[in-house]
Amino acid sequence: MFLAMYRYFFYLVLVCYAVIKSKSEAKEVLGLLKDKHPLGSLCHLKRIRSKKTEDGNDLQVIVSRTEKETYLEDVFRDDSDLVKYLTDFDTTYVAASQPFTRKQFTQASKYWPTSFHEDKKIKYLTSNHLFTKEEKVKHDAYMSMVDETMENGKPGTIIVDPKFDKIICLAHDCTLLQGDPLLHSVMVAIDMVAFNQGGGALMNLKYMFHDDKYLMLVEDFKEGAVLDEELNEPGYLCTGYDVYTTMEPCIMCSMALLHSRVQRVFYKHKNRSNGGLGTKYEIHCETGLNHHFDVFQMKLENT
Repeated sequence: MFLAMYRYFFYLVLVCYAVIKSKSEAKEVLGLLKDKHPLGSLCHLKRIRSKKTEDGNDLQVIVSRTEKETYLEDVFRDDSDLVKYLTDFDTTYVAASQPFTRKQFTQASKYWPTSFHEDKKIKYLTSNHLFTKEEKVKHDAYMSMVDETMENGKPGTIIVDPKFDKIICLAHDCTLLQGDPLLHSVMVAIDMVAFNQGGGALMNLKYMFHDDKYLMLVEDFKEGAVLDEELNEPGYLCTGYDVYTTMEPCIMCSMALLHSRVQRVFYKHKNRSNGGLGTKYEIHCETGLNHHFDVFQMKLENT
């Protein structure tokens, strides 16, 4: 089973709203609110909704976001231009972010009307037809290989070039082995990729090639276990590569994956303390960053 991790989790925030005294003055109210109380991150919400009452239909308008459970008229008492149009101030919860799936739209609309433009990529990522049967078998095989490192109590990471179905490296956590808290398995694996491209920065670690021509760790560096010049890979670090890792990467590892330009990340266990790819943060979806990648939580069929 694959669970796609994307930014738009459904949650609520509190807003202050009020009733427009005269429906004919709705345009003036919207103009004032646009200048004095822009919605900002809540711009996905429709500013006005029609609410059925015993006397007919009221026009309710969002005034501003608030952290208070009650929001009385005296808060806006000095804003005479606005207050003269409004009455019956109150608070309600609304969707904090724009819905990008039909399910999110249905949930959000229960609280307040919102605009909706379905995101085709997210719809595709959350469908049950994202991977073929053959692809699922391949993903399971890679994750099973990573799981073998967990039997020794060391979280592991594999980096794969999906274009050629080729394993680039297999790494495990070295924090205890080297006494360095930064040597998470993801960081070690990225360094292996850099080493394979003629770089690498973790001088205390030694690597050698497995018989299947992928890099692995060796605690005792053996003479002759050096990088074959013909195996150097061109390109920039992990561009286009897939990463399979036991534990959801922490914030540090998540940023390293982003800077390394990975294509996809698959992990099995959530990192509830400082997970950077869905549990605590969604670094792979930050709009201000210059690279984004897809993230999936996996559950093997036989577990």
